[in-house]
Amino acid sequence: MLGVAVTAVNLAGLAAALAFLSAPVTVAVPWATAGAAAGVCAVVAVAAALLPAWVATRR
Repeated sequence: MLGVAVTAVNLAGLAAALAFLSAPVTVAVPWATAGAAAGVCAVVAVAAALLPAWVATRR
């Protein structure tokens, strides 16, 4: 969540600076790519947490 907040502030600042220097711009975020990356990270995180716990309980 902290990364999302930092990215939002950064993009807002970038858009404001570009609007100040030239014509207003729109920020285009590739939501499909960002969602896919977040999903893969979530799967890896869950696997990294569950696999060692499963191995430890099998002993």
